[in-house]
Amino acid sequence: MILIYKEMLNNIAKHAKATFIYISLFMPDKDTYKLIVRDNGIGFNPNLTTKYRNGMRNMKKRCEKIGADISVETSVNLGVRIVVSGPLQGF
Repeated sequence: MILIYKEMLNNIAKHAKATFIYISLFMPDKDTYKLIVRDNGIGFNPNLTTKYRNGMRNMKKRCEKIGADISVETSVNLGVRIVVSGPLQGF
């Protein structure tokens, strides 16, 4: 989980040109966690991005390894919102 979080912050620092970052880690119930990282940066078109795909691919692979789900919402000039959620069991 730490490496996923680190990749999120690294992507924001390198690419987003954000002036605001929202970070939330909480337990929606006693068995699961949810991490939300959102920025107000330049966003990206996920269908056109090939140069910086390794970070996203690495986050997805790491989520699979820990049994977590990841969703990425982004649009050009509207920032990025990434949500990682999964079971606390085995975390």
